[in-house]
Amino acid sequence: MSEPNINNELERETRLKDFILKNKRLVFLLAILAVVIAAGISVNLWINQANTLAEEDLLPPDSGIIKDQLAEILPKTERTDETEQYSTGSTLIPMDPFMGPMVLLGVVNSGKGECLAIIKAGNTTFVAKEGEQIVDYWTLNEVKRDYAVLISEERQTTLKLSGTSMAKSSTAISGNNISFDFRNADVRDVLSTLAIKLNANLIYTESPTNITLKAENVSPVKALELLSHQLGYGYVQQGKLIVVGSTNKLHSDFFNQMVITRFNLSFVEASIIEPIISKLALPVKSITISTNQQAIWIQGTPQALLKVQELIAAIDKPENAGKAEETISLAYRSIWTNVISPERVIALLGQAGLEVQNSVIIGSRILVFDSDLFSRWQEIEALVRELDNMNAIDYRVFSFSLRNTVAGDAAERLLEFGYGESVKTITFNYPEFGRELLVICPPNLEAQVYSSLVAIDGNRSKVKLPITSATGSNARSELIAKRKLLSELTGISVNEMYISDNISGNSDSPHHVLWIEQTPDNVRLLNNYIKMFDQKIHP
Repeated sequence: MSEPNINNELERETRLKDFILKNKRLVFLLAILAVVIAAGISVNLWINQANTLAEEDLLPPDSGIIKDQLAEILPKTERTDETEQYSTGSTLIPMDPFMGPMVLLGVVNSGKGECLAIIKAGNTTFVAKEGEQIVDYWTLNEVKRDYAVLISEERQTTLKLSGTSMAKSSTAISGNNISFDFRNADVRDVLSTLAIKLNANLIYTESPTNITLKAENVSPVKALELLSHQLGYGYVQQGKLIVVGSTNKLHSDFFNQMVITRFNLSFVEASIIEPIISKLALPVKSITISTNQQAIWIQGTPQALLKVQELIAAIDKPENAGKAEETISLAYRSIWTNVISPERVIALLGQAGLEVQNSVIIGSRILVFDSDLFSRWQEIEALVRELDNMNAIDYRVFSFSLRNTVAGDAAERLLEFGYGESVKTITFNYPEFGRELLVICPPNLEAQVYSSLVAIDGNRSKVKLPITSATGSNARSELIAKRKLLSELTGISVNEMYISDNISGNSDSPHHVLWIEQTPDNVRLLNNYIKMFDQKIHP
């Protein structure tokens, strides 16, 4: 080292010693402050590390969780990225979805059917169809090749895929094919769009990753192949269940292997869901964390996990928030089948106008959560009893609405057409008043039976007949009241019901008759109501 440099170094050292001697108090405070800052940084790093732990790391050691068994069931139309949440005590609080702008990450256009878009708002990603609502008040109005249009009550906004122009593609989409464009989208959201297009459930067994992929006019199956190939994965399929993952995990016996997935809950706590799963004897193991009742881990075969997903989707609804497990257990009805499949029963109920939209099939049992069907449950049970035989596998069911004839009369008259036991009818409660008839018949007879019912329910010539009478000083008032009530119950105008003069010949004891000019079927209907009046009690 040269002599000038040595002198400079000695001079700086002397100045530093002089500063410390003259400012001992300040130096001491600065040292304390440095220690506090260092400690604060260490604590903050420790807290951040704790908050970013995957929840599977927080599960008890005896939970049986094996990370290689972790999987995710798709589609999910709304997915929250929990790595973008922050912690307050033991509670995870989602970030405000408006902290960042909405971003379009992918579009799927269809030759037939609905178009889809992947839209991220804050820490939540939505997979939406045209016409569906996202982020509380925005509705996905239109999806094109490289942009999507959102509307609200007073506003409209257009989201464009990054790095694209709005030029139209010249490639037409044929049939059920799709064209898609995904830009750095989470593979789980991409798979959700394909699951919707395939009308299937997908189980994804790998870690999340982002992907950019584009193709035009390909089938949904081809799209899945392209995606799997780009990721270096494969897939196996069993019916409507597809598993996507690395080839070393997928094998011929995969559907009998145990996998684990987490279900996030919005309205019902895990402590409520867990005993319901146990009571239904689903072949799964459930694991919950006391500090987070908004999630439940389920271990089971892929098929069993799908049943749990269906059950949670049926239960985890706003109307069940805060309810006890016993109350929720009563919010469904069960159908058991012995011969035909539960899926066939649901299809036949739909043909009969009894659409089952919210159900879970467990073995030969159907759990129905459509509360609007509960008032007709006796009708449904009666229909299922008729349908649950081998013949019903190939039978058709349809509902016929009668205008002029009650269901009981129509069923009796249909017997006279000579169809024999191949055609069955169900009239439900009060066939002497109801006008709905369910018919079960072979497909080749459906049109013929329908035509027979049209003939049975045709207009008839009107006749004039008495239907009731009354005596005494209040006789006329009594018949006026009955006439009004009959009109309200049947829809027959009061102008077609007449009250006679006094036919007793004695003004002190008048006798009046209520008579009608109507079809024989309507006369019989009115007589049935009058019999009910005269009984003075509900039949």
